[in-house]
Amino acid sequence: MGFSGFVELQQALRAELSWRSNGPLQLLDRHQTAGGHLEAMETSLQATCDSISQSLRQIPAFDIQQAIALLGQSGKRVTLGGRRFSQSLAIYLERHLRQLRPQVMLLPEVPHQRILPVVDAGRQDIFVLFDFRRYQRNMVELAQQVTERGAALILVTDSHLSPLAAHAQVVLPVQANPVGPSAPTPWHLSWWKCWRRGCLPVWGIRR
Repeated sequence: MGFSGFVELQQALRAELSWRSNGPLQLLDRHQTAGGHLEAMETSLQATCDSISQSLRQIPAFDIQQAIALLGQSGKRVTLGGRRFSQSLAIYLERHLRQLRPQVMLLPEVPHQRILPVVDAGRQDIFVLFDFRRYQRNMVELAQQVTERGAALILVTDSHLSPLAAHAQVVLPVQANPVGPSAPTPWHLSWWKCWRRGCLPVWGIRR
């Protein structure tokens, strides 16, 4: 497993559990930059570029080609969706796909409003779902239900792999922040710190 002994394994597990339990605000003190806001923004931009480059290098070309082939089937319906924060990624891709092909839909954000698209799913459907830690059971149930009805599933997830991967025809693992897309960038953390101190009066924003 790559560990020298049980103690090292135990330490790694504890670090992983601590990682998962932290929320965005708990990471505030961990991501402070020595410079000002401009430096924080540049750091965030570089980290984002590095993550994109690393993701493209690590995802097998076959998987990317398979996803493109599925999305290129104009006779099928493409439905996209995510969770609280990853829904924005689904919206972004949906806007672009609409320019390239017909029959592109977006799942509603509210879980109970997704019942109709799930019930209506079949072999004519391709679902593209975005799911990052922390994973939720309702997304797993959605993936299971649409694939049982014959729909193909493309999953975009983090390197830890969402449980949805067990139901996906194509899995695209990307480099993401360890607490998921809800985690703030260094720029957000710098902005948040200023807001906490009440130093953003120019926008009328005070704590």
